Amino acid sequence: MSHRTYAYAALPLLLGLTSWSCDSTPSTASGAGGSVGTGGSSSGGAASATGGSTATGSTANAAYTAGKPIALLPGSGAVPYELGPNAYGIRGGAFLARSSLGNSTVKLTNAPGKICLSGTVEKVPTPADGSHPPYGAYWGIQLGFNLNQPPAAGAGGAGGAAAAGGAGGAGVAGATAGGGAPAVAPAAWMPGEVVGFSIVLQGPKMSEIRFKALPFGLDPAAESSDKCTTLQPTSGKVIEVLFTDLTQYCWSPGNPVIDTSKGLSNFSIQIAANTEGAIPFDWCLTELRPLLAKNGP
Repeated sequence: MSHRTYAYAALPLLLGLTSWSCDSTPSTASGAGGSVGTGGSSSGGAASATGGSTATGSTANAAYTAGKPIALLPGSGAVPYELGPNAYGIRGGAFLARSSLGNSTVKLTNAPGKICLSGTVEKVPTPADGSHPPYGAYWGIQLGFNLNQPPAAGAGGAGGAAAAGGAGGAGVAGATAGGGAPAVAPAAWMPGEVVGFSIVLQGPKMSEIRFKALPFGLDPAAESSDKCTTLQPTSGKVIEVLFTDLTQYCWSPGNPVIDTSKGLSNFSIQIAANTEGAIPFDWCLTELRPLLAKNGP
């Protein structure tokens, strides 16, 4: 059995390290990224409407409708955003997780109302002896948000530096970037009428992504915990993802669908490295909306 240890960069809005083992990923497939721990907590503020994108997702269906946009508000730290006030009980800070190798050119741009990433996720090297590729060190990058994270006591936008996590467990940081109150661990977010999310990515260089969610209470250090789906975004087009689209080990068919009955901890967008070639990208997350179940015909 191979064992992967995922080392995340010490970012003020990232408080987790993740590690796990995996035997199911074939040598030509992308390894899964980590589920993160506590990120920066939400400080509130006025929500602002984002641009009116037209829903063109392939899952468009009379059973649900797009809710109002959730604003990406300014925060502090290396991922300077948090989720704005909304009617869906969603609150939390952003995080950026990255593998220990293979993403040295990746950078995040501080732009009002959007989160922009660019760079290259490098190819996972194939060992000459035919052994399993080192996905644990090269899995890629992952941008996401905690879904139910109250603000820290006495803090506005809280961010914490990453602490070292041991193999098989997540590290937890104790204090915020500015030496303030500790960030609050995310609680369970219950979806209620929310049945998924829609996002819009815009940019000159799009990349394949995995949209992921972590059910509350599952070990963030276990690869089996995250549920995901693989997507091919088009710049400026709405991508709709239902929770029922998210499965365990989504790079292989026929696996269990996510269970949201105990709530969710976070969602994220991963650019997963592979053994076939480097992945250059340059895009911004410009819109986030919940997808809401329709009641009645």
